[in-house]
Amino acid sequence: GSIAMARGDTQEAVQRYEKGRRTSRRHFPHDEGLRLIGDVLTAELDLERNAISNVKRRLARIIDRLHDAEAWFDIYAAAYGAASEIYFTERGLDETLAFVDQAQSRAEHLGLVKLGPMLDALRVTALTRAGEIVRAEHVVVRSAADFAGLGLGAGESAAWREVEALATAQVLLFLRCGRYHEALRAAD
Repeated sequence: GSIAMARGDTQEAVQRYEKGRRTSRRHFPHDEGLRLIGDVLTAELDLERNAISNVKRRLARIIDRLHDAEAWFDIYAAAYGAASEIYFTERGLDETLAFVDQAQSRAEHLGLVKLGPMLDALRVTALTRAGEIVRAEHVVVRSAADFAGLGLGAGESAAWREVEALATAQVLLFLRCGRYHEALRAAD
């Protein structure tokens, strides 16, 4: 399902995730971790498919459970990415930044330093969408190695969600600043 998502094939992702959820319920009915993973990935897919009410319903249960569970980068990245989109749309910039800051603190507490660039990308995206260009540029400067690495092949070892978040943040910022050629390069 995640591979289908990375390829942009949401229909296949829906089928794969549903099969995984059915299998997990049948063979591992008491495994809350598997249920959490399914909920996170399905929320991300629902966001991709613009099924916002489904995303909001799932995310209400996901974030607190995620903090009490052990997961890997992709699960945190999918959850935080989807949640930041919903926070921004529903609650605005300040609450989105507070959410991302809380996620950053949690990641540092758990030793998940790999989440830092992803969370910085979510910050830049929210700030740019709110028109806070100077603040967004400050985050990019502070995290210059992560953002610059996209064009230098560093993304080959990065998770696709991280590369997508960093590229999206850059493209939005460049477009907002009228730097169209740089936006095209970042999107490539």
